[in-house]
Amino acid sequence: MRPGVAVAIIVSVVALGLGILATGRHLAGDDGVPTGATEPAIQGPVDQTPSKNGRIREPDAGTPAGQVAPSAAAPSSKDLAPAQTPTDVAGYQRIAPRAPLGDLGRAKSPAPQISGDWEGTNLFRPIANAAGVFEAMGYTVTVAGMDIVAPEETCVFQGEAWPCGALARTAFRSFLRGRAVTCALPAGQDQKNVAADCRVGDQNVGEWLVSNGWARAVENGPYGDIGKKAQSAAKGIFGPPPEDIE
Repeated sequence: MRPGVAVAIIVSVVALGLGILATGRHLAGDDGVPTGATEPAIQGPVDQTPSKNGRIREPDAGTPAGQVAPSAAAPSSKDLAPAQTPTDVAGYQRIAPRAPLGDLGRAKSPAPQISGDWEGTNLFRPIANAAGVFEAMGYTVTVAGMDIVAPEETCVFQGEAWPCGALARTAFRSFLRGRAVTCALPAGQDQKNVAADCRVGDQNVGEWLVSNGWARAVENGPYGDIGKKAQSAAKGIFGPPPEDIE
């Protein structure tokens, strides 16, 4: 082949290629998008958060163009707690308390009453001055039917002396313990010098004193036999001094 013919063929191929290239550019446009084609309008924000592999997360296939699938369901109005409205107390008014429905609501402790019948007179808060003598509510009462052991009296047992009168008074105070004493007080007698039969609850006071040896029974009195038993048993003033006495 002649050189001139070969050169002509080469020039023709190059020109043809350049023409094809120019035609393709005209059809696709300058930015590579076909002429006449329009990009879809984006109506909402696109999630540009890169995934773990570094790629941009694209909308799901089932999601319309321009919309991003929600990642979590929005809370409904039922899930939201109602707002707490502060209570307005300015309009409230304090009223007086309601009266009791019955007499039980207004009941009070009854005041001590002194009974004047034959059953006896109740004497409250007694104070023992000696074994068998006490003061209460303005009365000074000596328990009838026995001889009182004075607080300063001393007893002797097997040659050993001990203050039996003081211990007898202490024993009587422990027996009373502030309890009410019921006595058959004779009418018209001086309150400061009264001899009477007395009891604490169901316990006869004179019998308790004589049976425990803290008083001597009057001869031919109601406690004669009880006094003899206490003396034979060496109880109270008839026996030895207590072990804890100094």
